[in-house]
Amino acid sequence: MLTLAAGDYALALAPERGGAVLRFDWHGRSLLRQSHGPRNAALDHDWRCGWSVASATTRSATLLLHHLGADCTYIASQAFALDESGLTMTLSLVNLGRRPMPAEIDFGLDLDDVEIVARQREVDGPILLASGAVRSASLRLRATAREEVSYFG
Repeated sequence: MLTLAAGDYALALAPERGGAVLRFDWHGRSLLRQSHGPRNAALDHDWRCGWSVASATTRSATLLLHHLGADCTYIASQAFALDESGLTMTLSLVNLGRRPMPAEIDFGLDLDDVEIVARQREVDGPILLASGAVRSASLRLRATAREEVSYFG
């Protein structure tokens, strides 16, 4: 398990459990209702296997998942950056295979009292990722007053 902290925020990650976010807290209060971990909804590959830790500090971490298969070959990455004003998360998928592959990625988080300050996604919905191409999505989150946010895609 990796634990990041900055200001009043704390984040716990489980690389060994699919790179899932285990905890996202602000002032000791949980902002995470549920975490399914990142996923590529268009593939049957189990992203809940262990991810490797490419880098980690007290405020940031990058996790990697390599897949080499007959159907497709790719690297998925998750980058987390925590600071005094919130959390930035980026999920990326790089097609290393020779054929296009489905790429329908999402963070798999269900959050409470969180505002999405910024969201970047190259294309919404299903997409075929060409050989050598990258698909990524980013979120910037911060704690708010009592609001409910669900982000699955």
